[in-house]
Amino acid sequence: MRHRKKLSKLNRPSDQRLSLLNTLAKQLITHGQIVTTQARAKALAPYVDGMINKAIKGEVKDLRTINTRLNDRRVVYLLKHEIVPKLTRKSDGGYTRIVKMPPRRGDGSFQAMVAIMYEQAD
Repeated sequence: MRHRKKLSKLNRPSDQRLSLLNTLAKQLITHGQIVTTQARAKALAPYVDGMINKAIKGEVKDLRTINTRLNDRRVVYLLKHEIVPKLTRKSDGGYTRIVKMPPRRGDGSFQAMVAIMYEQAD
């Protein structure tokens, strides 16, 4: 039974899956929004939300954890000093938004745009 198993494996071994999520997270933090498949977007959103939560705490151990995942100090600096101050809500998650887009023309895969939400709509 698959009860309470939310991890999406993306049809990859664990090392390839983590590498894919790290690369997507780097691109999302650098550009603010990316377009990818819906399955990847659903796997990426909680992964990035966890990193943003750690960056909000701002402790050295949390920033080092983010740096070990992303392996890029420039991206960690962007996250800590440019993205976190722009966030209006400081909760446990919900910092990313997934917007469905039309299917890709080449293979018909369902697309989605993942964006970091800077302002909370009232």
